[in-house]
Amino acid sequence: MSTESISFTAYVFGDKDVGKTKLVQKNGDISNTILGDSVSRTVQVNEKSINIQIFERSSRLSLFGMGPNYYKGANAIFAVFDLTYANSYNSVVNTWLREIKKYSSPHSTFIVIGNKNDLPNRLVDDESAIRAKMNEQGIKHYYEVNAIDGSGLDEMFNAIVPDLLEKMDSFNRGSLDTSSNSSSTNMIKEINSKQQLKREKELEKKTRFYFF
Repeated sequence: MSTESISFTAYVFGDKDVGKTKLVQKNGDISNTILGDSVSRTVQVNEKSINIQIFERSSRLSLFGMGPNYYKGANAIFAVFDLTYANSYNSVVNTWLREIKKYSSPHSTFIVIGNKNDLPNRLVDDESAIRAKMNEQGIKHYYEVNAIDGSGLDEMFNAIVPDLLEKMDSFNRGSLDTSSNSSSTNMIKEINSKQQLKREKELEKKTRFYFF
């Protein structure tokens, strides 16, 4: 039996020095794009091969006010904070999540990550308290990880993939009106590809002077 391949796009956000780059790097070899550094993570679920293309937000997008456009084509959005730096947690709760919810698609899956759980000087609430806070905001995915050695990442990806598939199916039924999961998957991939190409062209026009 052949394996069905499904692709999703994910973006990583958070304050400076919370470990976003390490988190992305731990999932594979970095590719540099105008949208930011990216890697590809593959998760096997039953007879499906799930490929998640993960982008770390490019600072140039913020520079030119294109941050909001960055959210719209995302299937998954990761908001990362440092467990040893309380301000980064407050920033996720009070800034990043508000911006993400304002501009992202209702079909996106939100994931909040507390990074550096290997360090002893934790300065934020305990895990259960943070999870309760996330539940209040309608976010069911909260994980604590160590981006240096990768602990917690497998558990996180294995947990979010079923949610991605469920939202894809919901999108298919509600918006595409098709009973073919394969054709619906191709449609979502095409939508994401067109959105990403459009963003790259728009940003290229604004940044062209850098190459003169």
